[in-house]
Amino acid sequence: MKKILAVLFIFMLTMNIFAVDVTPTAVIRLDVGANVQLGDKYPAGNPGGDPTWNFNPFNNGTSIGVNAAGDNAGGWIHIRGNEHVYLGDTPGTTGTPGIFGEAWVNIGPTTLTIGRSEAWAQWNSISLFGDIGWAFGASASTDNPFIKLSVEGFYFGLSEAGVNGKYIGSKASVAPGDNAPFPGFFVGYDYAADAFSVGATFAGQYVGDDVDDGSFPLMFNVHGKIPLDPITLGLNVAFYIAPENAPGLFSINSAPENLIKGVGKSRVIEAMIDLSAAFDPCDIGFSGAFIMDTEAESYGFKTGACATFGISGTGFSIIPGLIYTNILKIGGNDAKKSWLDVGVSCSYSY
Repeated sequence: MKKILAVLFIFMLTMNIFAVDVTPTAVIRLDVGANVQLGDKYPAGNPGGDPTWNFNPFNNGTSIGVNAAGDNAGGWIHIRGNEHVYLGDTPGTTGTPGIFGEAWVNIGPTTLTIGRSEAWAQWNSISLFGDIGWAFGASASTDNPFIKLSVEGFYFGLSEAGVNGKYIGSKASVAPGDNAPFPGFFVGYDYAADAFSVGATFAGQYVGDDVDDGSFPLMFNVHGKIPLDPITLGLNVAFYIAPENAPGLFSINSAPENLIKGVGKSRVIEAMIDLSAAFDPCDIGFSGAFIMDTEAESYGFKTGACATFGISGTGFSIIPGLIYTNILKIGGNDAKKSWLDVGVSCSYSY
């Protein structure tokens, strides 16, 4: 509740001081589809691999709120549903409804941003079920309060990232909850010119006094988009050191099947390639992602495609598509687990 009130206060204060134009918004998304198990090993309760049907009217694609814009200040604040939809071998949702938003103000050449949302992210173009590569290919922070300073493409910031929860990662020598780590930090640079962009992000969080046991989890990331008319090519590559010791900072910790957990000293490579194109009558998105923990000898890949058909002038979109996930190895053993998510998302925005 304190986080929600803080976001509301910052947003309203910024909007009043700078008298920006405020526009109400609403986005509603309905997901209908099936999860089909394809591997040799099936989850409990579904030994035969029969399709699990999903109907989800309350997810991170459903929100109401306001956007604000002005010459020297702006922002957005949304009340949205469950943070992320996951249709893997345990169909359902994670997260709880909450208030998310950002407020920014120009101070000379510097932009100060305060809010609660992802502090950085490189999403893919898969709109089906709101996938966007969350925790599997698209490097991103978790939803947390943060403060960020930006100037000429460079940015630096701090994230609450679990300090309020007082975790100490997965260190065996200290009971979880006994100590609070320092805030997560991130620093990076993004250059954009028309449809071309390139950037890098470095992030981490000090949670202990022994670097050798993963007490200083870190991420190094490079990303970019290249226009190749009529297609835009997106690339994202990241390397993590012990990301599981910062569960409140890196979204990759939510990857399915414990791909990067269990050893305390993970070294994780994450890569994603994304293709998008605007055609008539629909926009096309394709993405392929790979995650590998070299210490745990666990890895898997995910690929998907979707088409977005917009009904001109109405705000309605229909998004059919499919997403295939294959977990190849877990702890050096053949995982033999794969699944297909197929269906349609229907969205309305105002």
